[in-house]
Amino acid sequence: MAEYFPTNSIFKLCDEMLVPDGGTVYNQTGPREHVRKFLVVVRVKGLSDTNVAACPGLPRRGSLYITPYSYDLLAVLKTVKAEPQYKDDWQNWVVTCTYSTESGRNEPDTDHPELERPKVSWTEETMQYANWFKDRRGTPIQASSKLPFSPPLTFPISYPVLNIVRKELDYKVEKGEIYSYALNIDKFLNYPKGCVQCMPPHAEQAWKGNYRYWVVTYKIRFAPILWLEKVPKIVLRFPMSDSGTPTDDGGYPAKDYGSTDLDSMPPGSVKGDETKPDGSPPPAGSPTRSGGGGILGDPDLEGNPPDAPPWLVKRPVDPKDTDPLKDNYYYLGWQPLILDRSNYRLPLWPPEDQPGILGPVPQEVAAGIPIPITRAGHPISHPDLLNGFGQPVKKDATGFRNPVYLGFIIYRYLSFKDLLVKGLGG
Repeated sequence: MAEYFPTNSIFKLCDEMLVPDGGTVYNQTGPREHVRKFLVVVRVKGLSDTNVAACPGLPRRGSLYITPYSYDLLAVLKTVKAEPQYKDDWQNWVVTCTYSTESGRNEPDTDHPELERPKVSWTEETMQYANWFKDRRGTPIQASSKLPFSPPLTFPISYPVLNIVRKELDYKVEKGEIYSYALNIDKFLNYPKGCVQCMPPHAEQAWKGNYRYWVVTYKIRFAPILWLEKVPKIVLRFPMSDSGTPTDDGGYPAKDYGSTDLDSMPPGSVKGDETKPDGSPPPAGSPTRSGGGGILGDPDLEGNPPDAPPWLVKRPVDPKDTDPLKDNYYYLGWQPLILDRSNYRLPLWPPEDQPGILGPVPQEVAAGIPIPITRAGHPISHPDLLNGFGQPVKKDATGFRNPVYLGFIIYRYLSFKDLLVKGLGG
């Protein structure tokens, strides 16, 4: 992805070139090496190779080898070489970066702590996950009365965590705050957008001779992989803006998927609020096109809006994988996904028990004021499952009540490249 610098007086852009790298990805007796090449376009004539190598978009010393397509967390930046792309061409430069697993292993001690190799470790942590569907044998997770457990049963699942410890001469508190709980806007270590989250960094002051520096720990967690026999319905709520311009400082474009853009969506993408999950019209007072949002289609199908925050993303399947359940594994993104359930519902007109009633729509119905859900004339005491449109979920042909989840956008999207290139102190 090209990185442009519209306000930089020296550099215009930096773009990685997808060319054969000529590295050594496997060596039985020696180190692994990887090569990356970048095209740097400058605005000033007469720059030296050292000047060009200082382009903001290039890797810095201590960088780990991570690209959108591959990574090697043991390989560290070893050499950087800059030269004109063509003879007598002062604008276009090719910068070659070589990474090696040997970098830093036999290097002498340095008085500059920020030049030391970062420490990398992997751990596994757990979270509680509520499964409303079926177990791996296909048995519905519900009571013998065919009703879901309330509250739902939760089960521990694990997810990987990448820990990076760097020594930095400075630590920007404001950057640490911005990156806390941010999600990846690009593919990161083969995980899709929205499936990697940066936890709040930890910075501790230290000294080496006359140098004061910071030991900064970055904790990056990756979304767990779920097994789902049935993909749930997910109702999305999108931010709105009258002008259609971005309103989120984290880079999530505010786009009204309930307006004319909705009509151009291909099958399997966001469906309008003019229908319920079962295809029938919504009740009075339910969200309309002007309210934004919609139903997320099957995650397996193409056409879902690219800037819609992903929750359930189908895991790529290895053709050699012999697991019979390989097609039922999904990444669970980190944006909140909340079960739609309540003791209240939106009013219907005409009422379900009086389908033939005539007359104008009452004001409370038109305003969509919630009313209690009743059973046998009495309000229920436990929250009931809702269908994403304010109405209780009905049983399907097998007697199972399929839950619906509400998706919300809480965390901003950011590029994680700086975390790996130079930390947040720059």
